[in-house]
Amino acid sequence: GLETNNPTEELALNIVTYIGLAISIVCLILTIIFLLLLGKDVVKGTQYFIHLNLSIALLIANVVFLLFIDGQLFNVTNSKVGCAIVAGLLHYFYLAVFSWMLCEGILLFLLLVIVFSALSKRWYVFLIIGWGLPVIPVAVSAGIIHDQYGIKGRYCWIDATQRGALWAFVGPILIIILINLFFLVMCVRALILYQRRKAKEHGEKKPGFKIFKKTVLGTVTLLPLIGVTWAIGLLAVNQNTTVFAWLFTIFSTL
Repeated sequence: GLETNNPTEELALNIVTYIGLAISIVCLILTIIFLLLLGKDVVKGTQYFIHLNLSIALLIANVVFLLFIDGQLFNVTNSKVGCAIVAGLLHYFYLAVFSWMLCEGILLFLLLVIVFSALSKRWYVFLIIGWGLPVIPVAVSAGIIHDQYGIKGRYCWIDATQRGALWAFVGPILIIILINLFFLVMCVRALILYQRRKAKEHGEKKPGFKIFKKTVLGTVTLLPLIGVTWAIGLLAVNQNTTVFAWLFTIFSTL
């Protein structure tokens, strides 16, 4: 789990992480089962298809993390190769989570801003983005800084003390979050315009507060879908930022 300078707090963080991940895994399995029961509707409804793949990526990442990250359940931390493989899998699947969040952002942009777009119905395009995009940074990292995958005897993750390894993970996430922030701004603008138009149709004289309220509610709904809340996790990479370590643990297990 996440490390802090306080052993007691580190233990508490680990306990919360394991419990949260266990609950998250159960919920993700139920979500995947529900989406699979939709059958052909998953492919026809692109949003369901993206939700399904996002859930699968997060489920695999969480299972690998829970079982292998620090050797508490299955100890591979003493094997450099085994630990590096686990770190590589975590690198890929967590980036895949963000790639599918990017797909969520793209779809929201197409539906709310572009409105009429054939691309929003082409699920195979999102398949390439969601599973293909993470291959690039992981393959480059594995080829250039493979020795920074897995910290023998400690935990199976990228060596955060090495700037190159850290940015191989943080860099793509930052880019995706910035792109999704742009999509968010455009979607909020579209929501405001829609609410204004709707208010005029109903003859409301002072619709300002109502529009603001509905826009805020819509924005709050969109934030988790595009991964903005995960931005807090970037501040948890420094073991001294205890507050952000707690926030990251809570958000990442929701």
